[in-house]
Amino acid sequence: MSDSPLKITITVNGRFHAFDLAAQLQQHGVLHQLITAYPQSIAQQWGIANDKVTSLWLTEIFKRAILFIPIRRLQKWLQYWQHRWFDRWASRHLPPDTDIVIAWGSSALATLQRAKTQGMHTILECGSCHVLKQLQLLHQAYADARVPFYAHHDKITQMYLHEYRIVDRIAIPSDFVKNSFVEQPGMADKLMLNPYGVNLTHFQPSTKKDRVFRIIHVGSLCIRKGSHLLLQAMDQLRHLPIELWHVGRIDPEMRPILTPFKNNPRIRFWGTQPQKKLAYYYAQSSILCLPSIEEGLSMVILQAMACGVPAIVSENSGGCEIIISGENGFIIPAGALNALRQQILYCYNYRRTLTSISVAAKATIADGWRWADYGQRAIKHYQNLASTTHKDS
Repeated sequence: MSDSPLKITITVNGRFHAFDLAAQLQQHGVLHQLITAYPQSIAQQWGIANDKVTSLWLTEIFKRAILFIPIRRLQKWLQYWQHRWFDRWASRHLPPDTDIVIAWGSSALATLQRAKTQGMHTILECGSCHVLKQLQLLHQAYADARVPFYAHHDKITQMYLHEYRIVDRIAIPSDFVKNSFVEQPGMADKLMLNPYGVNLTHFQPSTKKDRVFRIIHVGSLCIRKGSHLLLQAMDQLRHLPIELWHVGRIDPEMRPILTPFKNNPRIRFWGTQPQKKLAYYYAQSSILCLPSIEEGLSMVILQAMACGVPAIVSENSGGCEIIISGENGFIIPAGALNALRQQILYCYNYRRTLTSISVAAKATIADGWRWADYGQRAIKHYQNLASTTHKDS
């Protein structure tokens, strides 16, 4: 391997945690280019220099427009073509002197293929479990909730599987994701485990303005995040003065489920909020609840804990990477409504214990869970890849 710094290019059909990674790589002097569907102005908010950003913003406009199409079959087909469009466009903007390409799954096949022909090392970022495991879990969860499941187009599944086969490494955030890949032949040796981080400047404890016991749920309100289970638990605990705040978008699939709760004054929907405002909503909350059915490592867990808010999360949320149940938060089985209800009730009844868990949660985050820590671990992985893998492999 050369003594000169690595040149690392990121391609991402959206944002995800790619901008946090890009900011870390830039600080280490190894970010070559960030190719994204987001505009340069958004990347600037992460401090990423304009000359490091290639924006394919038309693909993002197209992606968002697709969401307004009511015909599911057409919507899925157009989503597949949006993924292909971004991927092919990104592959043509790939700098030829790149050493390592880091690409986000399902929009990276052409990019990875071009990178391989040009002798570059390749990494696929996977924020969720193996696509086949993901579909299995979601099929069952939607059936249990009696909600129609509209999976992504089969061709997107095939893109994922092809990307898994040809890439050098697969970056994953949790053991939950790792286990889903290990179940598949030939995947174990490709895995690169690196849990995410959190911005401690944006997320830190502040004063709660009242004494209301309040649950917060951040992110999409959807079956995948177990939102229906949280609503059911709230209904079962309606005799208690417990509030629920949801911050984020509401998926259309949830509208029939939400009907009985529309006039409930103890449930408030705040809509999507900027990252910098989330700390306020965490501060007004007693616990975070995230009973996810399938998720790699939800960053809202880290955000809430950094704000001193204990979390009740499922074992499928990625939270097992950071939470020791009963010490700095709580882990429950995925899909377990009774366990969720009992854990909320425990937190409601034992406020003093919850206070000590809040202190432990914040202390946990301060010890190795910053984005800077994530960046340092990532750089070590990339250096190891560059030194041990031949470019012509």
